Amino acid sequence: IEVQIGKLLEQDGYIVDIKKPKYIIYIHLLAKKAYIGKIRSYIQRAALSKENKINRAQFKFIEALSIFQIPLNKIKKALDVGAAPGGFSKELSAHDIKVTALDPADLDISLKNDKNITHLKIKAEEFKPKSKFDLFVNDMNLHPNESSGIILNLSRFLKKGGFCIMTIKCPTKNVFYYINMAKELLKKEFKFKHLPHNKMEVTMKAIKR
Repeated sequence: IEVQIGKLLEQDGYIVDIKKPKYIIYIHLLAKKAYIGKIRSYIQRAALSKENKINRAQFKFIEALSIFQIPLNKIKKALDVGAAPGGFSKELSAHDIKVTALDPADLDISLKNDKNITHLKIKAEEFKPKSKFDLFVNDMNLHPNESSGIILNLSRFLKKGGFCIMTIKCPTKNVFYYINMAKELLKKEFKFKHLPHNKMEVTMKAIKR
């Protein structure tokens, strides 16, 4: 399928350029249908450069921010749940967003003097802020039930219309089962959109109702 679509794209004038692409084409197969889309290339170029990157989570976060069209210029405060080693927090800080990073584990040493990041070495269940946030991010390596439950419990600290970007870790290949599981748990507080899945992990955007 990939080869045949590639040939058709080349016939339409597209040129394959792995190092400096203008667009990344993806194919999403679902039942008897194939959905073809494209994303802007700067995401891939950022991924090709590992300079100043803490972990690969930053690459998927850059992609999510772009595709989900998160208005970072309007976001002042963000909560990073399960932040260590701090890839998401670093990307947010680069946009001059004040980040509260929750994780009992240490953040990367490069973030020690970052004035935009406040690291609280506590569990999410212990967190009781005095004001609300514009954005939640969650990349915790937990079962979807547990991860969604944590976000649901924290949802009262997210402003109405605020965004949540979270990854859903799928224990088995039944990806859509786990997507629906997370949506079912969170639907009272959030509405959703998710990126095409990549192997055993899905990145989702939720908006506080």
